[in-house]
Amino acid sequence: MTDDAIPLVLVEETDTLQADFDRYANAVLRGADVQAVLAAAAPSRLRFWRTEAKAGSPLGRILHGECLAEGIETEVDTEAAYGLFRAVAEAEYLEGMWLAGECLLDGSGTQRDRKAAFAWFTKAAEGQYPPAEFSLGLMHLEGYAVRPDAMAAAEWFLRAANHGYPPAQHKLGKMLLKGEELKPDYEFGVQLLQKAAGQNYAKAQLALGLWHFDPQLGPPNPREAHRWLREAAKNGSGDAMYRLGQMSENAVGMLKDDRLAAEWFVKAAMAGHVEAAYRVGKFYLGGIVLPFDPPEARRWLEYAALKGHKEAGLELQARLAGKGRR
Repeated sequence: MTDDAIPLVLVEETDTLQADFDRYANAVLRGADVQAVLAAAAPSRLRFWRTEAKAGSPLGRILHGECLAEGIETEVDTEAAYGLFRAVAEAEYLEGMWLAGECLLDGSGTQRDRKAAFAWFTKAAEGQYPPAEFSLGLMHLEGYAVRPDAMAAAEWFLRAANHGYPPAQHKLGKMLLKGEELKPDYEFGVQLLQKAAGQNYAKAQLALGLWHFDPQLGPPNPREAHRWLREAAKNGSGDAMYRLGQMSENAVGMLKDDRLAAEWFVKAAMAGHVEAAYRVGKFYLGGIVLPFDPPEARRWLEYAALKGHKEAGLELQARLAGKGRR
Protein backbone atom coordinates (compact mmCIF):
# COMPACT_ATOMS: atom_id res chain seq x y z
CA MET A 1 0.00 0.00 0.00
CA THR A 2 1.42 3.40 -0.95
CA ASP A 3 1.66 6.32 1.46
CA ASP A 4 -1.05 8.25 -0.34
CA ALA A 5 -3.45 5.32 0.03
CA ILE A 6 -3.18 5.38 3.82
CA PRO A 7 -6.07 7.28 5.44
CA LEU A 8 -4.91 10.29 7.40
CA VAL A 9 -5.15 9.89 11.15
CA LEU A 10 -4.68 12.92 13.38
CA VAL A 11 -2.07 11.58 15.76
CA GLU A 12 -0.46 13.48 18.60
CA GLU A 13 2.75 15.07 17.30
CA THR A 14 5.97 14.36 19.15
CA ASP A 15 8.07 17.29 20.30
CA THR A 16 10.92 16.35 17.96
CA LEU A 17 8.64 16.13 14.93
CA GLN A 18 7.10 19.48 15.82
CA ALA A 19 10.58 21.00 16.07
CA ASP A 20 11.53 19.57 12.67
CA PHE A 21 8.36 20.94 11.15
CA ASP A 22 8.77 24.35 12.77
CA ARG A 23 12.22 24.73 11.19
CA TYR A 24 10.76 23.80 7.81
CA ALA A 25 7.70 26.04 8.18
CA ASN A 26 9.85 28.97 9.28
CA ALA A 27 12.02 28.56 6.18
CA VAL A 28 8.91 28.58 3.98
CA LEU A 29 7.57 31.75 5.58
CA ARG A 30 10.95 33.48 5.22
CA GLY A 31 11.23 32.52 1.57
CA ALA A 32 14.45 30.69 2.48
CA ASP A 33 16.05 27.69 0.79
CA VAL A 34 13.69 24.98 2.00
CA GLN A 35 15.58 22.24 0.17
CA ALA A 36 18.76 23.18 2.03
CA VAL A 37 16.96 23.07 5.38
CA LEU A 38 15.52 19.63 4.64
CA ALA A 39 18.75 18.32 3.12
CA ALA A 40 20.63 19.23 6.29
CA ALA A 41 18.23 17.25 8.47
CA ALA A 42 17.11 14.42 6.19
CA PRO A 43 20.15 12.11 6.51
CA SER A 44 19.32 11.51 10.16
CA ARG A 45 15.59 12.33 10.17
CA LEU A 46 14.02 11.02 6.96
CA ARG A 47 13.32 7.54 8.33
CA PHE A 48 11.54 9.10 11.31
CA TRP A 49 9.50 11.40 9.05
CA ARG A 50 8.55 8.46 6.85
CA THR A 51 7.44 6.43 9.87
CA GLU A 52 5.38 9.32 11.20
CA ALA A 53 3.84 9.86 7.77
CA LYS A 54 2.80 6.22 7.53
CA ALA A 55 1.29 6.51 11.01
CA GLY A 56 -0.92 9.33 9.72
CA SER A 57 0.92 12.38 11.03
CA PRO A 58 0.15 15.51 8.96
CA LEU A 59 3.51 17.06 9.83
CA GLY A 60 5.36 13.88 8.97
CA ARG A 61 3.52 13.68 5.68
CA ILE A 62 4.50 17.21 4.73
CA LEU A 63 8.18 16.65 5.57
CA HIS A 64 8.29 13.26 3.88
CA GLY A 65 6.34 14.59 0.91
CA GLU A 66 8.79 17.44 0.40
CA CYS A 67 11.68 14.97 0.39
CA LEU A 68 9.88 12.78 -2.15
CA ALA A 69 9.07 15.78 -4.33
CA GLU A 70 12.68 17.00 -4.41
CA GLY A 71 14.57 13.71 -4.17
CA ILE A 72 16.17 14.57 -0.83
CA GLU A 73 17.81 11.41 0.56
CA THR A 74 15.32 9.33 -1.45
CA GLU A 75 14.17 8.69 -5.00
CA VAL A 76 11.96 11.36 -6.54
CA ASP A 77 8.29 10.32 -6.42
CA THR A 78 6.12 13.32 -7.21
CA GLU A 79 2.95 11.24 -7.38
CA ALA A 80 3.43 9.96 -3.83
CA ALA A 81 4.33 13.48 -2.70
CA TYR A 82 1.13 14.91 -4.14
CA GLY A 83 -0.88 12.16 -2.44
CA LEU A 84 0.62 13.10 0.91
CA PHE A 85 0.04 16.83 0.38
CA ARG A 86 -3.53 16.22 -0.76
CA ALA A 87 -4.32 14.17 2.35
CA VAL A 88 -2.96 16.92 4.59
CA ALA A 89 -4.87 19.57 2.63
CA GLU A 90 -8.10 17.67 3.11
CA ALA A 91 -7.36 17.64 6.85
CA GLU A 92 -7.54 21.47 6.73
CA TYR A 93 -3.83 22.16 7.10
CA LEU A 94 -2.93 25.42 5.36
CA GLU A 95 0.53 24.17 4.41
CA GLY A 96 -1.00 21.10 2.77
CA MET A 97 -3.49 23.21 0.83
CA TRP A 98 -0.69 25.37 -0.54
CA LEU A 99 1.54 22.42 -1.43
CA ALA A 100 -1.32 20.58 -3.13
CA GLY A 101 -2.09 23.74 -5.06
CA GLU A 102 1.53 24.08 -6.18
CA CYS A 103 1.49 20.48 -7.45
CA LEU A 104 -1.73 21.10 -9.38
CA LEU A 105 -0.40 24.36 -10.79
CA ASP A 106 2.80 22.74 -12.07
CA GLY A 107 1.37 19.33 -12.93
CA SER A 108 3.79 17.72 -10.48
CA GLY A 109 2.65 14.24 -9.49
CA THR A 110 -0.82 14.88 -10.86
CA GLN A 111 -2.54 16.28 -13.91
CA ARG A 112 -2.17 20.04 -14.25
CA ASP A 113 -5.35 21.74 -13.08
CA ARG A 114 -5.00 25.47 -12.56
CA LYS A 115 -8.60 25.93 -11.46
CA ALA A 116 -8.15 23.34 -8.72
CA ALA A 117 -4.85 24.98 -7.74
CA PHE A 118 -6.60 28.35 -7.54
CA ALA A 119 -9.27 26.81 -5.30
CA TRP A 120 -6.69 25.36 -2.88
CA PHE A 121 -4.73 28.61 -2.78
CA THR A 122 -7.93 30.54 -2.09
CA LYS A 123 -8.83 28.25 0.78
CA ALA A 124 -5.36 28.59 2.31
CA ALA A 125 -5.44 32.36 1.80
CA GLU A 126 -8.70 32.49 3.74
CA GLY A 127 -6.57 31.29 6.65
CA GLN A 128 -4.13 34.16 5.94
CA TYR A 129 -1.33 31.84 4.80
CA PRO A 130 1.18 34.18 3.07
CA PRO A 131 2.65 31.71 0.53
CA ALA A 132 -0.88 31.00 -0.75
CA GLU A 133 -1.66 34.71 -0.96
CA PHE A 134 1.53 35.16 -2.96
CA SER A 135 0.64 32.26 -5.27
CA LEU A 136 -2.77 33.82 -5.93
CA GLY A 137 -1.00 37.05 -6.83
CA LEU A 138 1.18 35.22 -9.33
CA MET A 139 -1.84 33.50 -10.86
CA HIS A 140 -3.61 36.84 -11.32
CA LEU A 141 -0.46 38.36 -12.78
CA GLU A 142 0.09 35.53 -15.28
CA GLY A 143 -3.59 34.94 -16.04
CA TYR A 144 -3.70 31.35 -14.77
CA ALA A 145 -7.33 30.25 -14.23
CA VAL A 146 -8.33 33.93 -14.26
CA ARG A 147 -7.90 36.90 -16.58
CA PRO A 148 -4.56 38.70 -16.21
CA ASP A 149 -5.05 41.50 -13.70
CA ALA A 150 -2.03 43.35 -12.32
CA MET A 151 -4.11 45.28 -9.80
CA ALA A 152 -5.63 42.11 -8.36
CA ALA A 153 -2.16 40.57 -8.29
CA ALA A 154 -0.80 43.59 -6.42
CA GLU A 155 -3.60 43.31 -3.85
CA TRP A 156 -2.66 39.70 -3.11
CA PHE A 157 1.04 40.55 -3.01
CA LEU A 158 0.27 43.37 -0.57
CA ARG A 159 -1.67 41.01 1.70
CA ALA A 160 1.23 38.58 1.77
CA ALA A 161 3.70 41.45 2.21
CA ASN A 162 1.73 42.79 5.16
CA HIS A 163 1.95 39.31 6.67
CA GLY A 164 5.73 39.60 6.45
CA TYR A 165 6.35 37.32 3.45
CA PRO A 166 9.66 38.37 1.82
CA PRO A 167 8.95 37.01 -1.71
CA ALA A 168 5.79 39.14 -1.84
CA GLN A 169 7.56 42.21 -0.49
CA HIS A 170 10.24 41.75 -3.14
CA LYS A 171 7.81 41.13 -6.00
CA LEU A 172 5.53 44.07 -5.21
CA GLY A 173 8.51 46.31 -4.50
CA LYS A 174 10.00 45.60 -7.92
CA MET A 175 6.65 46.14 -9.62
CA LEU A 176 6.35 49.55 -8.00
CA LEU A 177 9.90 50.51 -8.94
CA LYS A 178 9.54 49.42 -12.55
CA GLY A 179 6.17 51.10 -12.96
CA GLU A 180 5.16 48.77 -15.79
CA GLU A 181 2.12 46.89 -14.49
CA LEU A 182 1.42 49.48 -11.76
CA LYS A 183 1.82 53.21 -11.28
CA PRO A 184 5.37 53.74 -9.99
CA ASP A 185 5.83 54.43 -6.30
CA TYR A 186 9.55 54.54 -5.65
CA GLU A 187 9.35 55.33 -1.95
CA PHE A 188 6.98 52.48 -1.08
CA GLY A 189 8.76 50.13 -3.48
CA VAL A 190 12.08 50.69 -1.75
CA GLN A 191 10.43 50.31 1.67
CA LEU A 192 9.09 46.90 0.65
CA LEU A 193 12.47 45.79 -0.66
CA GLN A 194 14.13 46.94 2.56
CA LYS A 195 11.66 44.92 4.62
CA ALA A 196 12.44 41.80 2.61
CA ALA A 197 16.17 42.53 2.67
CA GLY A 198 15.98 42.93 6.43
CA GLN A 199 14.85 39.30 6.59
CA ASN A 200 17.95 38.26 4.61
CA TYR A 201 15.99 37.69 1.41
CA ALA A 202 18.80 37.70 -1.14
CA LYS A 203 16.67 38.70 -4.14
CA ALA A 204 15.58 41.88 -2.37
CA GLN A 205 19.14 42.67 -1.31
CA LEU A 206 20.25 42.23 -4.92
CA ALA A 207 17.42 44.45 -6.15
CA LEU A 208 18.41 47.19 -3.70
CA GLY A 209 22.01 46.95 -4.82
CA LEU A 210 21.04 47.34 -8.47
CA TRP A 211 18.55 50.11 -7.64
CA HIS A 212 21.41 52.32 -6.49
CA PHE A 213 22.65 52.35 -10.07
CA ASP A 214 19.24 53.40 -11.40
CA PRO A 215 19.32 56.88 -13.00
CA GLN A 216 15.89 57.66 -11.52
CA LEU A 217 17.62 58.05 -8.14
CA GLY A 218 20.08 60.55 -9.52
CA PRO A 219 23.84 59.92 -9.51
CA PRO A 220 24.82 56.28 -8.88
CA ASN A 221 25.68 55.35 -5.32
CA PRO A 222 28.32 52.60 -5.61
CA ARG A 223 28.91 52.50 -1.85
CA GLU A 224 25.28 51.61 -1.07
CA ALA A 225 25.13 49.30 -4.07
CA HIS A 226 28.22 47.48 -2.85
CA ARG A 227 26.79 47.15 0.67
CA TRP A 228 23.58 45.51 -0.50
CA LEU A 229 25.30 43.33 -3.07
CA ARG A 230 27.63 42.05 -0.36
CA GLU A 231 24.64 41.16 1.79
CA ALA A 232 23.00 39.34 -1.12
CA ALA A 233 26.24 37.49 -1.83
CA LYS A 234 26.44 36.39 1.81
CA ASN A 235 23.00 34.86 1.34
CA GLY A 236 24.05 32.91 -1.74
CA SER A 237 23.07 35.16 -4.65
CA GLY A 238 25.20 34.25 -7.65
CA ASP A 239 23.95 37.35 -9.45
CA ALA A 240 25.24 39.54 -6.61
CA MET A 241 28.60 37.78 -6.63
CA TYR A 242 28.90 38.36 -10.37
CA ARG A 243 28.01 42.05 -10.02
CA LEU A 244 30.63 42.45 -7.30
CA GLY A 245 33.15 40.89 -9.65
CA GLN A 246 32.21 43.39 -12.33
CA MET A 247 32.56 46.28 -9.87
CA SER A 248 36.07 45.12 -8.93
CA GLU A 249 37.01 44.52 -12.54
CA ASN A 250 35.77 47.90 -13.76
CA ALA A 251 36.78 49.98 -10.72
CA VAL A 252 33.20 50.97 -9.91
CA GLY A 253 33.24 52.64 -6.50
CA MET A 254 36.57 50.98 -5.64
CA LEU A 255 40.07 50.47 -6.95
CA LYS A 256 40.43 48.08 -9.86
CA ASP A 257 41.34 44.63 -8.56
CA ASP A 258 41.40 41.83 -11.14
CA ARG A 259 42.25 39.15 -8.59
CA LEU A 260 39.34 40.11 -6.37
CA ALA A 261 37.12 40.19 -9.45
CA ALA A 262 38.22 36.67 -10.34
CA GLU A 263 37.47 35.49 -6.80
CA TRP A 264 33.94 36.84 -7.08
CA PHE A 265 33.47 35.31 -10.53
CA VAL A 266 34.60 31.91 -9.20
CA LYS A 267 32.16 32.18 -6.30
CA ALA A 268 29.38 33.17 -8.69
CA ALA A 269 30.20 30.27 -11.00
CA MET A 270 30.11 27.86 -8.08
CA ALA A 271 26.68 29.28 -7.22
CA GLY A 272 25.49 28.40 -10.74
CA HIS A 273 25.89 31.74 -12.54
CA VAL A 274 26.36 30.84 -16.21
CA GLU A 275 28.13 33.98 -17.44
CA ALA A 276 30.49 33.76 -14.48
CA ALA A 277 31.28 30.15 -15.38
CA TYR A 278 32.19 31.27 -18.89
CA ARG A 279 34.38 34.08 -17.56
CA VAL A 280 36.15 31.69 -15.18
CA GLY A 281 36.79 29.27 -18.02
CA LYS A 282 38.35 32.06 -20.06
CA PHE A 283 40.46 33.16 -17.09
CA TYR A 284 41.90 29.66 -16.74
CA LEU A 285 42.68 29.61 -20.45
CA GLY A 286 44.38 32.99 -20.32
CA GLY A 287 46.53 32.11 -17.33
CA ILE A 288 46.83 35.73 -16.23
CA VAL A 289 44.31 36.41 -13.48
CA LEU A 290 43.98 32.71 -12.65
CA PRO A 291 46.69 30.09 -13.25
CA PHE A 292 46.77 28.47 -16.69
CA ASP A 293 44.71 25.28 -16.28
CA PRO A 294 43.12 23.84 -19.47
CA PRO A 295 41.24 20.99 -17.71
CA GLU A 296 39.68 23.43 -15.24
CA ALA A 297 38.89 25.82 -18.09
CA ARG A 298 37.18 23.03 -20.00
CA ARG A 299 35.12 22.06 -16.95
CA TRP A 300 33.70 25.55 -16.56
CA LEU A 301 33.19 26.11 -20.28
CA GLU A 302 31.35 22.80 -20.57
CA TYR A 303 29.11 23.78 -17.68
CA ALA A 304 28.30 27.13 -19.29
CA ALA A 305 27.73 25.52 -22.69
CA LEU A 306 25.35 22.95 -21.20
CA LYS A 307 23.39 25.85 -19.71
CA GLY A 308 23.03 27.40 -23.16
CA HIS A 309 25.92 29.89 -23.24
CA LYS A 310 26.69 30.25 -26.96
CA GLU A 311 30.17 31.72 -26.61
CA ALA A 312 31.19 28.89 -24.30
CA GLY A 313 29.95 26.37 -26.86
CA LEU A 314 31.91 28.08 -29.63
CA GLU A 315 35.02 28.16 -27.45
CA LEU A 316 34.76 24.42 -26.84
CA GLN A 317 34.23 23.71 -30.54
CA ALA A 318 37.30 25.76 -31.38
CA ARG A 319 39.35 23.94 -28.75
CA LEU A 320 38.26 20.54 -30.07
CA ALA A 321 39.24 21.66 -33.55
CA GLY A 322 42.62 22.72 -32.22
CA LYS A 323 42.00 26.42 -32.76
CA GLY A 324 41.84 28.40 -29.56
CA ARG A 325 39.61 31.48 -29.72
CA ARG A 326 41.16 34.75 -28.66
